[in-house]
Amino acid sequence: MLEEHAVAIAKGVIGQSEHLMALIPTDTGILTETLFFHDEVKAMPKEPAKPEISKQELSMGKTLISGMKESFEPSKYHDEYRDRLWEIIQAKANNQEITQTPTEQQVSVINMMDALQQMLEQAKAKGAPSARQRPRRKVSKQ
Repeated sequence: MLEEHAVAIAKGVIGQSEHLMALIPTDTGILTETLFFHDEVKAMPKEPAKPEISKQELSMGKTLISGMKESFEPSKYHDEYRDRLWEIIQAKANNQEITQTPTEQQVSVINMMDALQQMLEQAKAKGAPSARQRPRRKVSKQ
């Protein structure tokens, strides 16, 4: 991401509210920074640890990034929790009865290697440069 001059945007839950986050590449790793829906990005508080990355891992990362790259449009992101809460407040203000309970969201467990492989295949289909697949290492039990 650093060589490509790219920053990734993600949404996540912190506590009980949804937040917009920027994944910022640095010379020593990737920093996750909270954005405040359209206006503020904080300075990096500390340097992250720098893990060793092989050429194959770097190539795979570049392929994934190039396949997902798009212009940042702040208007695409909004605080869905706040929007839903505002709807409930408005309904209460209009003397409407609130009867719907929040639906339980299913949590799906995914295999990271399968997901990365699928993303690489999608990136290749879009015409991104191909990355050589890294041979699997044998792990010895001690």
